[in-house]
Amino acid sequence: MKILVIQNRMGIGDTVIFLPFIKALYKKYDSSISLLVKENTKADQFLYQTNYINKIITFESVEKNKDRNSSIIGALNLINEIKKYKFDKIFIFNSSLRFNLIARFSKIPEIYQYSLFNKTKQHITNTPKKFFKKKLNLDVNEDPEIQIDNSLILNAIQKFKINKNELNILLGIGGSGPTKRIPARTFLNVIERILRIKKCKFFLATGKNPDEQSILNEILDSKFKNFFQRLD
Repeated sequence: MKILVIQNRMGIGDTVIFLPFIKALYKKYDSSISLLVKENTKADQFLYQTNYINKIITFESVEKNKDRNSSIIGALNLINEIKKYKFDKIFIFNSSLRFNLIARFSKIPEIYQYSLFNKTKQHITNTPKKFFKKKLNLDVNEDPEIQIDNSLILNAIQKFKINKNELNILLGIGGSGPTKRIPARTFLNVIERILRIKKCKFFLATGKNPDEQSILNEILDSKFKNFFQRLD
């Protein structure tokens, strides 16, 4: 059986949140899952070792030759790409009519999707939980898990000099958009409160976006700079 999941939210964090639902599909149908996601999810960089994910397709790789002024051409490119794999089922984690039509024109026999035209106030975890319960009678309550080869973990420990005898805290100070970025002063407030309780090391994860770099630099320039390891 071939199953496609469309997750069109931006960023790494949102993609991680949906992993328990993707894993639940894998368990129910005993079939690995293909993902159609946005490039900025970085899914191909952190999910390629996940045993229940078969293939990762990005919208940008499919639509790279499309005229930016023509969403029709982009949709046709998606349909042609999806058709190649002859999927049996598709799960669409949004209410978009566009993706519904793409699934139908791709001739996928079974289409599962949130209610159409009902995007307002959709909770990122409660909505898929209710969706899976209603459509598949599945209760999904697992925490997200990213599968990583142990050798990569050991390499990271050596590279970043991680001491397992002290408390190590990872702070995701980046964000896929302006509304998802938290000001440096908020992180510094949290860091100060934690350091009052226990000495620890903070790993600051962010990208190269100028706004993210500004947050990073403000944190690095603080009085706590000796407690940080940058991961940009």
